[in-house]
Amino acid sequence: MRKLLIYGLVVVFTLLVAFLGFFGYEKYKKANNIRQHLHAKWEKPEGYNEINQLLDKSGLSGTVTILKDGKLIYQAERGYADYKKQKPLNDKNMFLIGSANKLLTGVLVKRLVDEKKIDINLPVSHYITNFGHDEITVNDLIKHESGLTRYKPPMTINGLDASVQTIIQSPFDSRFHHKFYYSDGNYILLAKIVENITHQTFQENMRQTLFEPMKLQNTMFFDAPNLTAHRVEGMNIVKGNLKRAFATGLDKYYGAGNIYMSGYDFAQVINNLNNQHYFDYNHQNLPKYQYGFYNKQGYKRTRGYFYGTEFIAWFNQDKIIVLTSNIVDTSNYKKNENLVKQIYTTL
Repeated sequence: MRKLLIYGLVVVFTLLVAFLGFFGYEKYKKANNIRQHLHAKWEKPEGYNEINQLLDKSGLSGTVTILKDGKLIYQAERGYADYKKQKPLNDKNMFLIGSANKLLTGVLVKRLVDEKKIDINLPVSHYITNFGHDEITVNDLIKHESGLTRYKPPMTINGLDASVQTIIQSPFDSRFHHKFYYSDGNYILLAKIVENITHQTFQENMRQTLFEPMKLQNTMFFDAPNLTAHRVEGMNIVKGNLKRAFATGLDKYYGAGNIYMSGYDFAQVINNLNNQHYFDYNHQNLPKYQYGFYNKQGYKRTRGYFYGTEFIAWFNQDKIIVLTSNIVDTSNYKKNENLVKQIYTTL
């Protein structure tokens, strides 16, 4: 009898959890169907109705920002910044940008290269003396061709210096030297090179080179004291249920993915760089990846996916599309990337 009672309680509890998960997922879908804030002070761009239809169909929880010829033509926020409190998203909300951070790190490195303070053909050990692996150059890091294995930091370490030591002690796979093999460790090492060259912290470099000159109003490092008010927490859809993804250990990802930004701020960075002719849109023999972005036929792209948030940008000299999302469907990681592609071809 007691076993039957326990079994019955387990069944009831399981059904209750499933119901609450389903209810939460249904509430998410409903929120995305009814919550859409479109700024009305711009003329409707070409493809305006088609873009709205794409967003309606996608069920996106996040933001879309579009610039064309350097001007903001479309901005939308859908869903909630906090689903528990049902706090709607707005254009000041900041998302963890994940690996899109590498584009910002790449800007710092490229500036120092242009100033002839970094020679990309020199070994990394020239700038980080205890690195070893003299066969690995700075350019190998920039292109993810170093042969360094995946970066998997232990939870016991803290800060950039400890991250660098972890990478130094990690395996090197010569099979992937001079072949594309993505590793956060490459850009963490680049962040340390920036510090060693400038004798300033990576954060100070970022503020002085990008945040302040470009007047980024909604961009902060993960540990900024005033981030909480506008920070968006990521969530994953796992088997139909919404599960919150708590971002922890971000101090282990300087240079690779610990900055929070609004989609608009990121679009402004790219627009500023376009105005400075930073990107090469004409050369045909560009590497697959360099300075934090992928070279594609006719456009560039960068994508960050980290702790239930997604940050995607497609851009060329004429148009910039930035999509952010705080809900990621773990069964379909390409869903939002495909949405950006559809928007890009619509414009």
